Amino acid sequence: MLNNYWPHIITGFLLAFAAAGHCIGMCGGLIQGLNVQTKQGINWGKLWRYQFGRVTTYFILTLLVSAAFFPLTSKFVVISRTIAALFLIMLGLHFLNVKIFTQTLEKLALPFWRRISSMAQMLLRANQGFKQYLAGIVWGCIPCGLLYSVIPYSVNLADLKASLLLMAGFSFGTCITLWMSVMFSDVLRTWLSNQYLMKFNGIILLCFAGYSLFILFR
Repeated sequence: MLNNYWPHIITGFLLAFAAAGHCIGMCGGLIQGLNVQTKQGINWGKLWRYQFGRVTTYFILTLLVSAAFFPLTSKFVVISRTIAALFLIMLGLHFLNVKIFTQTLEKLALPFWRRISSMAQMLLRANQGFKQYLAGIVWGCIPCGLLYSVIPYSVNLADLKASLLLMAGFSFGTCITLWMSVMFSDVLRTWLSNQYLMKFNGIILLCFAGYSLFILFR
């Protein structure tokens, strides 16, 4: 049943992996604020609640954008999938240090980011399970140029199942990244920020975009 959708799941996961260094930079501070590392070890319950809240927001945003644009994209599948490939190209360029698109999105949303950060930190200070989940939901709205590129990319696939499965792959990848950031912290951040790895990720994304366009117009 999922055979035709594996490329989308894998693409979502690779997008998350490629964005790992950026992801740790944007969300790592809040992860540290969870105080999941105790004398008894890592409090996985706290970490899971936060992660589940964040992923919940990703899926809600994907569904909302899909509801708004699917009537259009379903009529113009070739156009919408071409746009999706262009978003993938812009993400690839981001990792090749051409960041004008994603950085512009983040700069425009900076005031919103400050409010979200303040609200999420307030929820975390309550130290209650449900509020930690809510903190994840709030933090999932953070103005992230990469996330706000992945969502339109997934929606422009013009297939709701493909969009949600791509977001599932992306969410799973970001969860792994942030879990590993708790366990390996500075070592992981240094490794993921390696310029050669970033360029490799960018080239992979550009290859995916090229393949998507080739399949579409062959």
